[in-house]
Amino acid sequence: MLLFSMLSFVFCKTEEISLEFADLSGQMIPMESVPLSSSLIMVFRAFGRDFRLKLADSSLEINGTVMRQNLCDFSIECLDEEECYGSISFCNFIYGSFVSSGVMYRIQSGEDGRVIIKKLGNISMNRQEDSKERKEVKNTKKVIKVFLINDFDRVQEIGPDINLDTIEIFRNAKDIFERNRWSIDGIRLSLNGILNVIDKPLIPKSYVRLRELEMIKTRDIDPEWIEKTDSVGTLRKFSRILRPVKENTRIGMLLEKSNLVLLLQTSSIKVNGLTFVGGMGSITRRFGVVKILESDSYFYKGKVLAHEIAHGLGAEHDLDKGCLMREEEGPLEKEESAVLSNRNIKQIERFILKNKIQFDEIDTCGNGVVEGEKECDSGLPNGSLCCTRQCKLRSGAQCDDRNGRCCKDCSLLPKNTMCKERSSNIHKMNCEEGSYCDGESPICRIKYAQDGSRPVPEGFCKKGVLQTEALMCERVGKFPSTKCSSKDGSLWCLDQYDVCSPVFTSLFSPIKLPDIWSQKANTLAVIRSRSVILLMIVLISLLITSRLIVLRR
Repeated sequence: MLLFSMLSFVFCKTEEISLEFADLSGQMIPMESVPLSSSLIMVFRAFGRDFRLKLADSSLEINGTVMRQNLCDFSIECLDEEECYGSISFCNFIYGSFVSSGVMYRIQSGEDGRVIIKKLGNISMNRQEDSKERKEVKNTKKVIKVFLINDFDRVQEIGPDINLDTIEIFRNAKDIFERNRWSIDGIRLSLNGILNVIDKPLIPKSYVRLRELEMIKTRDIDPEWIEKTDSVGTLRKFSRILRPVKENTRIGMLLEKSNLVLLLQTSSIKVNGLTFVGGMGSITRRFGVVKILESDSYFYKGKVLAHEIAHGLGAEHDLDKGCLMREEEGPLEKEESAVLSNRNIKQIERFILKNKIQFDEIDTCGNGVVEGEKECDSGLPNGSLCCTRQCKLRSGAQCDDRNGRCCKDCSLLPKNTMCKERSSNIHKMNCEEGSYCDGESPICRIKYAQDGSRPVPEGFCKKGVLQTEALMCERVGKFPSTKCSSKDGSLWCLDQYDVCSPVFTSLFSPIKLPDIWSQKANTLAVIRSRSVILLMIVLISLLITSRLIVLRR
């Protein structure tokens, strides 16, 4: 392992440079094609010498579609130089650092598009061999290894933060799944890896979309039938495409050894996901599709993911109230806590015991997710400036920039540094607040307004989502309208044909508006009770004061 410490930082020397890119065969690559490449050469001249850097990221090409582990980050190696390492990002702008011949350099682009390199100073290196053998993992737990693939539309919607967003969804799914009362010890979820589709959708548009156009012309459209049929077709195609994948790369091995592979796609109103029941671990049936609606809370996204994971482990639908395996949920139920029923737990535990050899723990270093004994994980094939390829922090580093928004240049950002702005999504506005670093971890923990708080008179917050009558209509694919006045105290919304209809819960009963307003009333009751207490204190104080005045007289 290379251990380094800063001996001395001289005054920064800066030069403007011109970058050229080529593939490994020497074919020139334009700058705009760099994010679509997984391995390339970057060439430039600075400080009287020529630099030839090899940039690499973990990627797979399946069915003519390119998938990358990191959306726009690369590890750096110097050609013909052993003691050279670093990383560079092309997300929105160029920013990266590397060490070559004992000197640290930083490359970055400015607002005017110019690219400069800074010579930061000399680094002292002590060579210490890394163990080629990865530490053997003791298989004492039942680890359910999940691999997530973000489809093209979702990658475009989220952008450079796609991996952090995906990890946050998985963290919520892990919490929801693991907190159930298991009779088998050691059951836990592990994120084996993330891949992002970067050039075109992995699954082409289904024939159902063509059928949909005809149905629209005749006004004989059934959105639920279309989405369910489309999802079944997507799942079948996804399983056929991924089934034969065998790669010698690290990310390919993690994909191959995963118990369940899920494709995350963008919004859907009628269908949340589809997974082969009991298909986990099967070469042909270990696949699923999960629909992510950006207006939903991270809690609900995790809930949907946990639901599909449970399906893969053999759990079937359950209609009990508060059960994770309910087939459908109304807009008021989405942010409600849910657990697996005793029946579902028994189904999953029987499946795990029957197939226990598939749930051994494996080494996941290199997947970009910090868990277990890993100090860091850059997710890059050759490590980064902060983190070695063995997932150990380099000397002087506190964290890796890719492991959270609260890490910059291998250092933790100070406490109370804003790491995520208040959400501008209308469904989360004033309920998902600005987030700040704690100074101790690279993770930017999302801060939510207190459940039941009222940022607007007509709504309240629940798990970071604003609940109003109008927004609930939107969450079920309908429209709010003054035409749809409340009937029998139920929530009514307008459909695409200007017809008013009620919105139902998962148990097919209408959503009652008193249920909505009662949650607001609870908040009002607290406010009123506090006001009464304050008024009583004031009155008692006035009474005591008046008596003292009388006594003095």
